Amino acid sequence: MRKTFLYSIILLLITLQLGCQNNKSNSNSLANEVTYTSEEKDLIEAINKNNFNKVDPSNYKLTNSIKLLNDEDADRIEYETFIQEPKIPMNNVIMSFYLEPSMLQKLNTSNVFQTNTHNDEKLNILPSGKVQGASLARAFILDPSKIDQTSIHIYKTMYIKISYDSDNKRIEDYYKVSATPSDELESYLKNNTH
Repeated sequence: MRKTFLYSIILLLITLQLGCQNNKSNSNSLANEVTYTSEEKDLIEAINKNNFNKVDPSNYKLTNSIKLLNDEDADRIEYETFIQEPKIPMNNVIMSFYLEPSMLQKLNTSNVFQTNTHNDEKLNILPSGKVQGASLARAFILDPSKIDQTSIHIYKTMYIKISYDSDNKRIEDYYKVSATPSDELESYLKNNTH
């Protein structure tokens, strides 16, 4: 009886230890390592160091746009970055963007950052696959009383980080771009500039 009890305890301890080891290996996955905060810190560091690619991406097409949304409760400015036409498999894609930091004072928001790190599923973009593109967008509330010449000068600037796995390595691309505004947005901003 004592022997059976001892074997049961040993078996239980081994099972618990194996379960803990499995949890540790899961905690090292990309999804747990890359977080909203780590992406934001990476982009802020790149902004502070002015560390951005000088050429357009060679493995995919990157399009950036801004448009006006007229909602019942407020007017909003929506920023979008769009990856399309991948030339290589892009696995575990993380997309993030940060607006010109001083836009924080020009919009009704607590931050000017967006990322897809909260997605439940990994994003894979393949040249001949089912998913051949992806976008990341965020709308911010416009306050017409905050639109001034400084706003007009800086609102198109987006700092973008695109990271993905390809050929067993992690690739991180950083871009500073001037997004393309819609005609409607340009007219709105021009008519509300103080």
